[in-house]
Amino acid sequence: MKRVLVVDDELFIRQVIGDVLQDEGYGTLFASSGHDMLNLLETEQPDLVLLDLMMPDGDGQEALQAMQSQPHLADIPVVIVSTGVARKRLDGASVTFLAKPFDLEQLLQIVIDTIGPALAPE
Repeated sequence: MKRVLVVDDELFIRQVIGDVLQDEGYGTLFASSGHDMLNLLETEQPDLVLLDLMMPDGDGQEALQAMQSQPHLADIPVVIVSTGVARKRLDGASVTFLAKPFDLEQLLQIVIDTIGPALAPE
């Protein structure tokens, strides 16, 4: 089973995304800040990170840079799920961007396109 780490400071957003991913068979991990994300990545290695950039503990972009600077984490795909304003600050980053508010079907399709279906075909 493929696992997705959902990083967002809004509990409702984490719950909605988590429900959609779990319904499709993905395992989910959750973090409410960039700091929590980096702590979780010390012990877990998800197949994908869905990351909000605009969080109260600072900036998700700093957490993204810290993640990408670590060799064992740098290859984990990241999808930024944030406002259009945040997108302007990502020049040069090799990530996928999905603007809030987003369509859940579109989010799910990006996940599938990025890491494939939740379960490998038998």
